[in-house]
Amino acid sequence: MSPQIKQSIVQTIRDFFLQKNFEEIETPTLYPAYPIEPGITLFQTNWYSGHPPDTQNPSPKTSPLYLAPSPETHLKKLLVNGTKDCFAFAKAFRNEPSSPHHNPEFTILEWYELKKDYQDVLKTTQTLIHHLSKKLNNSSFITYQGQKIDLTPPWPKYSLKEAFQEFAALDLSKNLDFESIRETAQKKGYNVKDETEWEPFYNQIFLNEVEPKLLEKYKNQPVVLTDYPTSQSPLCKPKENGFSERFEFYIAGMELGDCYTELTNPDFQEKNFQKETSFRLKYNLPAHPYDKELIKALHSGLPDCSGIAIGIDRLAMLFSDTTNIKDVNHFVL
Repeated sequence: MSPQIKQSIVQTIRDFFLQKNFEEIETPTLYPAYPIEPGITLFQTNWYSGHPPDTQNPSPKTSPLYLAPSPETHLKKLLVNGTKDCFAFAKAFRNEPSSPHHNPEFTILEWYELKKDYQDVLKTTQTLIHHLSKKLNNSSFITYQGQKIDLTPPWPKYSLKEAFQEFAALDLSKNLDFESIRETAQKKGYNVKDETEWEPFYNQIFLNEVEPKLLEKYKNQPVVLTDYPTSQSPLCKPKENGFSERFEFYIAGMELGDCYTELTNPDFQEKNFQKETSFRLKYNLPAHPYDKELIKALHSGLPDCSGIAIGIDRLAMLFSDTTNIKDVNHFVL
């Protein structure tokens, strides 16, 4: 397979947003701090911020820097400073094992729409993906691994609560605390002895019961999951009853994008970062400084907005009809 498909995808998306008068932003790759989110581990390097090492001073003082997991924090700061609707293509880095769907270094698209929420961005997302198909395939349909998929909007949509109810016979709203979901998991036959947190139980049920059945049901269409538990959405505007304004979308079994109505309350945001930091320190997990400059920016006033991140490599896999990310990149780890 040729990595050239990525160039066509990037150019088509760029034209799509420039025609809508979005501003394209180039964001940093190295930075001293980033949002700290569940499940995301960063790559760290050290910067000789003073004099580099030499024979007289072979071990000079260094300052830690981190490779960007996304352009999010930088784009939000620009929105605070008056930037309007904007988008960025960026290299993103996440310290996770390689797999057919993931390379530790990958290309990400992120965009933000002012005075919009996640339902508005869902409409833009559906229009964009359909537009890509029309441009690249001259059709609303793609064929992926022998399966014909109709990308025509609107796409099927489930809330997480609806999906857990239909596919796992579980009322998620009654299982948002540790003891409740532990009891549910035990009744379902999962091993509960060594778990002390809520998230592993949620993940086991979602990955074993909900996601496979949902994706099998909608193998001929994209499908959208909305309204995620607030505990799993630290940069997202809460709704009520423990859920937040967030969606992810899947095509051909691949999770391709993650959208939030953005959390604009600086106090809530900092509490979420502090909670995740405490969790990582408690369990001796890798941690990094959270971005206090982002908190300062939020105090200045982030306008109401919504943003989404979409993996360009996985989009390229989809439009190249390949199951391995190696086929759409010249270089991978």
